[in-house]
Amino acid sequence: LAGELPLAAGQPVGLPEVRLREAGRVERWLAPLPAGVRPVAPAALPAAGSDKLIPWPALPPGQPVLVQGSAADLHSGTPRIFLAEYATSRLAGGRWLHAVHYTVLHGPGVDLTVDLPAGGSLWSVTVDGRDVEVRTDADRLTVPLPASAGWCRVSVSWTAAAPAAGRGGWTFALPRVASEQPFPAVWTFYRPAGLSGGGIPTRAERNGAAWHDLRCAEAQLALLQVLAQRLRPGAEGTPLVTRALERFYSLLSSAEAHLRTAHDQADPKASARLAALEKEIQQALRDTRWETIRRKVDEAAKRDVLPGPADPMRDSAAGPPQPEGLPVYQYFAANPTQMHVGLVGSGRLSQWTVTLILALLAVSALAAARSPAAARLAAALWPELLIAAGWLWWLVLPPAAVSVLLAVVGVAVRLLWLLRAATRRPAPRQPSALGSAPPQPAPSA
Repeated sequence: LAGELPLAAGQPVGLPEVRLREAGRVERWLAPLPAGVRPVAPAALPAAGSDKLIPWPALPPGQPVLVQGSAADLHSGTPRIFLAEYATSRLAGGRWLHAVHYTVLHGPGVDLTVDLPAGGSLWSVTVDGRDVEVRTDADRLTVPLPASAGWCRVSVSWTAAAPAAGRGGWTFALPRVASEQPFPAVWTFYRPAGLSGGGIPTRAERNGAAWHDLRCAEAQLALLQVLAQRLRPGAEGTPLVTRALERFYSLLSSAEAHLRTAHDQADPKASARLAALEKEIQQALRDTRWETIRRKVDEAAKRDVLPGPADPMRDSAAGPPQPEGLPVYQYFAANPTQMHVGLVGSGRLSQWTVTLILALLAVSALAAARSPAAARLAAALWPELLIAAGWLWWLVLPPAAVSVLLAVVGVAVRLLWLLRAATRRPAPRQPSALGSAPPQPAPSA
């Protein structure tokens, strides 16, 4: 005998009653359950002895044994955070603005508790881009999550005074949040004008924006795997999975755009990771009922109709002001408790550089005036030194007009000295006419 039973979300059903005449023994076995279906287990239900068949005890007629999982069964207990996205920028007046976006999987009617760093002033709190009212107790925030189970993005922004400089940089304290499992984090630091990292940027640093999106896509893939296993297509599950897929593919599209912008400086490892993530999402949803929806979202991403990832500094139009400065990205496999950035003031460093160049010019000019050998050495080396100083300034420090001026002056001085040497070259001596007497020196007085 074979048949089908309709399963509605949250409505338990019982096994059909089969009556056998003159049967010495009856055994009931339950085949592996599809994703989203769970047994309504009585207290005497034995543990599963096989991953293929589960022995089922004899139950009274009509007792429910199976139930279709709903969004309410997605998660229970402490919310689980899959990723924390931090962002830091400096405001006028010397204060710093911080923001964090948590990707949260939660059950129905639960709250997320966030402890702000000491001395922080709350700026705004949003859930999926909408402002919410939070309960505050000193530095502790209680953020109400959506009433129905699912996943959301919780954004918290706050301001704090500038930390004391130590170990060659600044150390920023981060919020503390309770999560069911450890989670990774990414950080976007908007480097203020007049500050420099103190080194030549590497290829990986030039591709920081692409790696930032790829790390966020990895966390989104982990969330999608959980959603695909615990939900089935329907009125409750389809919107949650579709929204997660849209964010995943928008992150991949953004990473691909950053790699195209880098041209020949694109990191080949980032390109390989992008291709690997596209294969991983296909494998994760291949044998599920979500494959059709995944293909639709993938096609929408290729047509560039999906919204791009939200700004790291804000998640709503009424959020903090747009930060200024070059963004620098970092990744952490486990959520840290503080962030450290070691920066050198390029304004002060630029002043030292200008002072050193002027001092060397003055010393070399004084030496050239007193010694012909020093004058020849300065003429031979100074143009090349000016060109090298301008080039290094452009790479190590933030690009400035002075660096270009140094290089231009060096090239101009070298060309002028070459032209002067060519014009002052002595003319060849002409032979005297035949029979003419050589010129006699004039008699001295």
